[in-house]
Amino acid sequence: MSGDGNGWVICSHGHRHWGRFGAAGILITDGEAVLLQHRAVWTHEGGTWALPGGAKDSHEDAVAAALREAVEETTLDPAQVTPVDEWVDEHGGWSYTTVLARVEGPVELAPANAESVAVQWWDVDEVADLQLDLLSRRVTRAGRAIDLRPREFTLLEYLMRHAGRIISRTMILSQVWNYSFDPQTNVVDVLVSRLRDKIDRPFDTKLLHTIRGVGYVLRAP
Repeated sequence: MSGDGNGWVICSHGHRHWGRFGAAGILITDGEAVLLQHRAVWTHEGGTWALPGGAKDSHEDAVAAALREAVEETTLDPAQVTPVDEWVDEHGGWSYTTVLARVEGPVELAPANAESVAVQWWDVDEVADLQLDLLSRRVTRAGRAIDLRPREFTLLEYLMRHAGRIISRTMILSQVWNYSFDPQTNVVDVLVSRLRDKIDRPFDTKLLHTIRGVGYVLRAP
């Protein structure tokens, strides 16, 4: 049934998620840039840049749901994109699927409903000699390949998207674990430490900095 996916659910880990049958978003790229939507403040995770997407309906697969949401939220013509891959993030019986799609060159797009404040193409991220390729999910620094676990990759992508900006523990918990609360554990510190070991420790120039009592920032010296 159309629209029957809207609603909150609690997964087996006790976390609250939007989408009764899961959710999906679409990562559209031409290899040089990716498409992001600035969500209205009243929406779930509003006031942030994110992938177009939302709750899946009961009859939809991830591709159908992601494309439907993107068309509802932007002026995207689905004929312009070709889905090429899917990444599934499982959360205790609830899942979020990222649909990777290709487009031939950036196309002019605009918000299509009140959920979107803006729609913009962003260059694929690079900070100093640290490079992250969203298409292949490959990370290198100074030409050296860096092997990251899924959550390490998600954290690095988020930090690079906001390079130069201080990111709080609460923001990381929301973006990486989809937590709307602080579980009062050291999971963020452990994850940041693991990421720092891989992207900073083997190199003289450090990029990932701790702002004591505030959060973390990824910046070139």
